[in-house]
Amino acid sequence: MSPAVSATPDRTPDANDWYSAPVTITFAGQDSNSGIETCSAPVVYMQPDTMNAIAEGSCVDKAGNTGSASYKFSYDAKAPTLTA
Repeated sequence: MSPAVSATPDRTPDANDWYSAPVTITFAGQDSNSGIETCSAPVVYMQPDTMNAIAEGSCVDKAGNTGSASYKFSYDAKAPTLTA
């Protein structure tokens, strides 16, 4: 059986469910049979600006089974421009 994998951001969104500065998503796994061997490295997201950003990762258990997870979020680090 594949391990259960979670994707967790290092902080809450900055405003109105949007991130406006880099965010780090870490991946962790649980496997009650053989245990977790390894998981993907954390993802630091800082571009592009989009309302459909996604960070994906996986974990492998000691039996060689792979599970995956993703974290979907909105990101906009660009300040608005003003015109006169």
